[in-house]
Amino acid sequence: LTWRPEDPSFAGVKYTVKDLFEIKNAQRVLLEGNILENMWGGTAVVITPKSQNGMCPICAAADITFRYNIVRHAGDALTVANAPSASGAVAQPAQRVSIHDSLFEDIDADKWHDGGRVFLLGECPQCQMVQDVSIHHNTATEGPRNFLFINDPGKRPMSHFVFTDNIVPHGKYGVVGCDRTPDAILANCFTAPVFSKNLIVGDDGKRPYPSGQLFAPDWRHVKLVGSGAGLETYRLAEDSKYKKAGTDGADLGANLDQLAAATAGVAQW
Repeated sequence: LTWRPEDPSFAGVKYTVKDLFEIKNAQRVLLEGNILENMWGGTAVVITPKSQNGMCPICAAADITFRYNIVRHAGDALTVANAPSASGAVAQPAQRVSIHDSLFEDIDADKWHDGGRVFLLGECPQCQMVQDVSIHHNTATEGPRNFLFINDPGKRPMSHFVFTDNIVPHGKYGVVGCDRTPDAILANCFTAPVFSKNLIVGDDGKRPYPSGQLFAPDWRHVKLVGSGAGLETYRLAEDSKYKKAGTDGADLGANLDQLAAATAGVAQW
């Protein structure tokens, strides 16, 4: 934060800050066991194939697994998108991306200056379609304006989208995209999406989400352990009705034991 002009610790030298981790051309990537923090005015993790200056039409972002990571203190958390380069050139699609068992903490538009989105999926009208994206067993804490944002100006449904077993805050908007209500957004933005057994916190269950979701009016009703150090704060208490409520019989949200093991010993500033 000594790089951030508005922070009290600012060291007086202004840097250009852009993303914490970005993929423009990579395949068969495993990203795990990282703590990615402090991203202002942008997105922490970006998976976006790019044909820079039109020189790489075969560039791709495919077969990528993002697991057992902590992303925190950012304006936007994670984007998977197909977008043109500055020259208008397009690359191959982002596809076969799995995001699971990760914690997204303090994703706050006002504090970190961006959209306040946990997950963003997008494509441009002339791009090939994003496809085969799975987001499951993740935990996001309070702060975001919406937990899922779909940018699809071409209005071509993305295929093979899975969003299951997550704990997410509804925020102000919940799901935002190609229509006005959550179920219409999902129906119009995707082809036969699997959207099930997500715990949406801060929602009364009256909004038209697809059937099979779980709702809690606030975090108190979720019954997190809420004490102890680090990740234990987000563990479901033994008497929480959301324990073992996942599609696979496991607790909703990230597997905190595996997340703790993967990030043990990672340096924290």
